[in-house]
Amino acid sequence: MRHHKIVAYMGLLALTLTMAGVVQAGEKEDMEAMQKKLNQEVVERPFNPGDKASIDAYLEQALKNGTLPPQMVPPSNWQQVGRVIT
Repeated sequence: MRHHKIVAYMGLLALTLTMAGVVQAGEKEDMEAMQKKLNQEVVERPFNPGDKASIDAYLEQALKNGTLPPQMVPPSNWQQVGRVIT
């Protein structure tokens, strides 16, 4: 009798895992479709770099002053690939 319960529970577990896999597969397909739609919308939108004269004036002034571009500093808890934190 106990053996039958174990087999029944294992069957129920297998069915549950199978159904979860089917749901996740459907979610993956939905996510891929949404990403494709978003990509298409982004590609169709025209690129607007802003006021070209103001950008050129800023760059000219920066070059004249020897201004360096802003440097990005990673957060203190940033982990680099291949680096082991001790």
